Amino acid sequence: MLPIQIPVPLPLRFVNSYRLGPQDGPWLLVDVGMDTEAARSAFREHWNRFGRDAYEAVFLTHYHPDHTGLSGWIADELGVPVTMLAEERDLTYRVFGPGERSGDRVASYFRDHGMPESLNVRIFESHGDSTTHIRLPDEMAGLPAGHVFRLGDESWTILRAAGHTPSQGLPYRADDGTLLGGDQILPRITPNISRWPGEPHDPLKLYLDSLGELRTLPLSVVWPAHGHRIDNPLVRIDEILQHHVERLDIMAAVLEQGPQTAYDVARAVFRPNLSAHEWRFAVGESLAHLVHLEALGRARELPGGPPYRFAARTSRD
Repeated sequence: MLPIQIPVPLPLRFVNSYRLGPQDGPWLLVDVGMDTEAARSAFREHWNRFGRDAYEAVFLTHYHPDHTGLSGWIADELGVPVTMLAEERDLTYRVFGPGERSGDRVASYFRDHGMPESLNVRIFESHGDSTTHIRLPDEMAGLPAGHVFRLGDESWTILRAAGHTPSQGLPYRADDGTLLGGDQILPRITPNISRWPGEPHDPLKLYLDSLGELRTLPLSVVWPAHGHRIDNPLVRIDEILQHHVERLDIMAAVLEQGPQTAYDVARAVFRPNLSAHEWRFAVGESLAHLVHLEALGRARELPGGPPYRFAARTSRD
């Protein structure tokens, strides 16, 4: 396995692409970054050093632009199939395919959850900018969860991990407990778990359940999509689980002050000087936690709206 650090025009600065397979091939390329000249240059430099003729396929873990954006160019350059888990592939084209206006849906969605129009315009513009760095191949093969890539004497099984996106695919080598963690397990920050239009109602439940499933695997190391390798994956999973317990408690306490929109809760919980890109995730993540609090019987969504508001659940409810 060989990591490839690819620059992206986002606060995280880099995404980790990976070349899987034995040194002499065959190889699988996992995740590709966004469609920028800097990303193309990084791949050209890597191919000049390590070669490019033994690739047999590309696999994209999930639909976000920093993982899929360069896939059209990569497909042309390498001449190999681009693959994803089928559900995630369909979502990719639904959000970023030709003629799609997902930014309009996101803007309306945030407006319904209390976002001020001035900030909503900035978020809409930010989302539009990100779509300029996406060029998808004309088609991608949709794989089932559990698909196995056999690369020489290596076998990599694609695990389905929901929550960060509906059907993120994570390559796992059971022989030595190596997992490519995508954005499901990150070393320094907790992955963003947001509720987006057209996606599952309670993504945080899906995410917590997924971490519980991953925790039962023999895991020796996780190679994440951002940041350094994780040599103590079970400890890191427990830290992330505890973070969400604490975040749910904090948001429940905000609701004790009275009915709140998701934007109100985000303002109370997150630091104030967020960029438009960060506000988009802060409100989406607040909404995911509010929906999960409702599922736990700790909150309720009030009738009426938009804007939609949540309140603490009392013994009278």
